[in-house]
Amino acid sequence: MVKETRLGITAKKDEDFGKWYSEACRFGELVEYYESVKGCYILKPSGISDEYLERERPHSRVCSRGCLGYKSWWIRGHRDLPLKVNQWANVTLLDGSLATLPHLSGAVTACMTHGDDKGLVFPPKVAPVQVVVIHVPIKGAADYQELCDACEAVESTLLGAGIRAEADIRDNYSCGWKYADQELTGVPLRIETGPRDLANDQVRIVTRDNGAKMDVKRGDLIEQVKDLLEKIQSNLYDVAKRKVEECTQKVETWDEFVEALSQKKLILAPWCDKVEVEKDVKRRTRGDETGGGGGGAKTLCTPLEQPELGEETLCFASGKPPKKWSYWGRSY
Repeated sequence: MVKETRLGITAKKDEDFGKWYSEACRFGELVEYYESVKGCYILKPSGISDEYLERERPHSRVCSRGCLGYKSWWIRGHRDLPLKVNQWANVTLLDGSLATLPHLSGAVTACMTHGDDKGLVFPPKVAPVQVVVIHVPIKGAADYQELCDACEAVESTLLGAGIRAEADIRDNYSCGWKYADQELTGVPLRIETGPRDLANDQVRIVTRDNGAKMDVKRGDLIEQVKDLLEKIQSNLYDVAKRKVEECTQKVETWDEFVEALSQKKLILAPWCDKVEVEKDVKRRTRGDETGGGGGGAKTLCTPLEQPELGEETLCFASGKPPKKWSYWGRSY
């Protein structure tokens, strides 16, 4: 049923990362893949901010047909109507042959690093929406409009405090659907407001990174939300850093290198900095020769902070005196 309605992720991140990433970006409403032209895709609203759209409005040229066939994917039923889109085309030529590129950290890195099997997990600082406010009505209750007003009041309060918030008071989707949508699109915090919360002058906050829940008084809302956003940002960084450390291995010999490569490690090894040696490593480590799958290993980068090279340390691949330590990994 999930595949038929295209509502959720079917791949597991640890089992099929490529498929999971494609589904996370697509179902998380970042892109729609453009099958008519290989390598092209459609940037959806979560992939580009309103600020940049407004900036381009005066001189943008609309190409009206490019996305037309894909609107049938976005309109899955009457609940998705009306559909309003801002459609424009941009052609970019990327030439990196002569470029010196700094390290760029942004939304794409965040998707790959922090996402889970439920969908995207955005760090608060780059999240398009930091908080979504959802009303939890009881069927047949008379306080429905009061709940909607309360959600909009919470949204207004958060926006006034500089927090990117959005109230979801649509009445044609269930609460469970909205919760799943929030998890899929990676919004860091979810605020729930039900009749009991209304009576107790409180809201329930649920975090996206670990699913923790807590009840917060409305008077403490801004302080608590800001504190939680900072904690989520810090926690995501700590978890990501720990993963990198666990996946990184320092080696000095060829046998150690091959063993670490078969475990899909990020490898730090002493290297003589010879192009022909790197080509030889790539040839010798192709999947069919080392049993690791994928393409051959290659240098990824050279750390700015270099470990000390001992007097007896040799290049792991050539046996020559090394010039530096470099990171290596397999191409997939």
